[in-house]
Amino acid sequence: HDKVLFDGVTVTGEIDYRFEKQQLIIKRDKQQLKIANLFIGIPVQALQLDAQLNGLNIIIDRFKARLLGGRVDFADLKLTAPSQTAIKLSALSLSDVIQYSAYPEIDAQGIIDGLLPLSLTEQGPAIKNGIISARYPGYIKVPENTVVKAMGKDNPAFAFTMQVLTNLQFDSLRGVVDYAANGETSLNVEMKGINPNLSRTRAVIFNYSHNENILQLLKSLRFNERLNKQIEERY
Repeated sequence: HDKVLFDGVTVTGEIDYRFEKQQLIIKRDKQQLKIANLFIGIPVQALQLDAQLNGLNIIIDRFKARLLGGRVDFADLKLTAPSQTAIKLSALSLSDVIQYSAYPEIDAQGIIDGLLPLSLTEQGPAIKNGIISARYPGYIKVPENTVVKAMGKDNPAFAFTMQVLTNLQFDSLRGVVDYAANGETSLNVEMKGINPNLSRTRAVIFNYSHNENILQLLKSLRFNERLNKQIEERY
């Protein structure tokens, strides 16, 4: 539907109610949605959502899914504003994250965890001061293509930065994530490590900031015909 691919959808519901004094009294309310595979621009598997209708005020008791090689979970979120929860990211693959970023040619390895405080406002969902971090050491390797070399030719600072990133072996990666209701997202990351190609003892501290509209990025990924074909063949 509109380039959103899905299969294995199961919806189950149970409501135990009675009328008493012209009022509807719900004694038991349990709803569940399962989706085996969902592609919203990035692939999501084994999605399960447990909820209550609670009249017209839907409450998500628990959400869990597999995402980017890891898991995403949250609980106790009312779908009527204001409401808050915390999204837990567990064991996401940095390589998979990079694959669906604006720079898929970067070679990277690492395991990422995170905790994202989610607030549901009248304008929509928002995240403020979400934290991500690497569980283990990893690396980032930016290829030295002709475009990078040309950009660094007259910019020594940029050239040195790219030289550092040709093989950055990090032992620490921490970042802060903010997300606005309109999709605008900011990411500020600090990585500490070494580039053994330059020095095996000289420590490197690399700070990176990135701003992107995630909603527009997901839409563009959904309409990427080559990527869609790969997803369809895989799932």
